[in-house]
Amino acid sequence: MLVVPLTGALEAPLASRLGDAQRRLADGGLSLAVAVSTTVSGLANVPDAYREANTIRAARGSTPGVSALSELSAFEYLTLRANPTASRLIAPAVHDFVAQDAKEGGPLIATLREYVACDLNARRAAENLHIHVNTAHYRLARIAERTGLDLRRVGDLTDILIAARLADAELFASHNADRPN
Repeated sequence: MLVVPLTGALEAPLASRLGDAQRRLADGGLSLAVAVSTTVSGLANVPDAYREANTIRAARGSTPGVSALSELSAFEYLTLRANPTASRLIAPAVHDFVAQDAKEGGPLIATLREYVACDLNARRAAENLHIHVNTAHYRLARIAERTGLDLRRVGDLTDILIAARLADAELFASHNADRPN
């Protein structure tokens, strides 16, 4: 663990500078997984920062690179790891949909994620995915049909996105269970 005191001028480029250093070390044969917490003030908060960094490092496993918590949204942070309680709050039909879509290569979840990233603009999502807008609308309709949820409701969208993120976290954890940290 490394604790670095930061001033406002140093805070922003820290992850970038660590990334540069990590890449140089990797080029020299030393691959490191680096985790960066959010900024905390005072020594009393260092244990919180350590827990944050450890959370992201554990969630990302020993994958080389720099993972900075400040680069994640709160949603991404809260779904970094598989969470049995959150999983139980999601309807079984949604979990079934996510699992089936993953088996089929994930086109529906990819479309949904892009749709959300484009602020629910299907045309922009279709452009970004290089598909016809009718294909995007068809995929979104299939998601609603298969899950029984209304994609115009934020709560319903969130449930599907959480289920997909939790499935990603479970898959990552299972692939890294046997790898040393």
